[in-house]
This record gives sequence, C-alpha cells and structure tokens, in this order.
Amino acid sequence: MAGFGRWQRLLLDAVAEDEVVGLMAALDRHLGRHGTRSEGTAARRAASRLAADGQLGVHRVRVGPGEADAGGGFVVISRPGATFDHDQLQRAARGHTVTVEQPASVADEPTGTAQEQLTAAHRAVQAVAGVEHAAVDARHVHVDHLPAEVAARLAEQLEPGLVELTALQQSLRRHSRHAEAEADVRAGE
Repeated sequence: MAGFGRWQRLLLDAVAEDEVVGLMAALDRHLGRHGTRSEGTAARRAASRLAADGQLGVHRVRVGPGEADAGGGFVVISRPGATFDHDQLQRAARGHTVTVEQPASVADEPTGTAQEQLTAAHRAVQAVAGVEHAAVDARHVHVDHLPAEVAARLAEQLEPGLVELTALQQSLRRHSRHAEAEADVRAGE
C-alpha cells in the first residue's frame, strides 16, 4: 500500500478484514486501546480522503442510546460498493462484528472461499490504486533537478517494485484470459 499514510493503511486493512466496521472500533482494535480524540480525527480525515478517491465507503450513522452507551453519531467504513442494511450499520457503529452476505457472483465461484476472493480483489484494487497515485506523483518529478547520486539511488530502489508490478500485471492478464477461455468452454457446452 505504497503511497498511503498510517491512518489510510489502518482503514484499508480494517475493511480487508471486515467488509463493514465502525471507524473507532477499527482504530481501537489497531491501537490495542481506546483511540484519542486526535487519533479519531486523523482516522476520520483519512476515511474522507479514501472515500473521495472511491476506495472506501464512509457512512455517518446515528445510534440511539443503548444499554451500554448513550448513543450518538458514529462513522462506519466499508469496502466500496458493499451492500448492507440499516441494522448492520447500527451494529457496526456500536463496534460489533457484522456479517454481510457476499454477492452471488463471488459466492458462486468454484475456487477459494468468497472471503479469500474479496480480500484478493481488495488488495489488487489497492495495489493498482497505489500505482496510479505513484504515476501521478512521478509525472511531477523533475529529474533534471536531482543530483546524479540521488537519481542513481532512486533508480535502484525503484527496480524491485517495478519487477513486482510487472509480475502482477502479467498474472492479472493470464488469469483474465484463463477465465475468459473457461467461460467460452462453458458457453459451448
């Protein structure tokens, strides 16, 4: 998740684990304690930035008083495009684990579990988004203004990442072609 800040990585990891989760519950779980007011503010700002980029769903949820708390306004985060109902949002806002039904197209796949597929899809989307952000940043680098030794060091540091990205791109293309071929075979049966 290159290019993401601490709070953004925390939130993306949280929705990789749970499709819908209360923002403060995710923060508390990550920190191992109750988050401070400033940590909560930083996490909410990070959630807003990720939502603006389409990488996270952000929901403001009003919760009535319950047995253990006074209620109030809460922020719930989700994977982009996740579907859930009002009760699930309420439970997530209160910090409870929420089980969300998987889309039929994912749940019906024969390979791997639906959760593994959603996690893999989420990680792939995040990797591609990170590359897109890095590409935007790269367009603004004026290489002519760099000292030669810095340019050489950066070129060396870039190499392993480019190798990994090229391997990912090739794997994605292979998988796509394989899935298309299987669909054609099934359609011909």
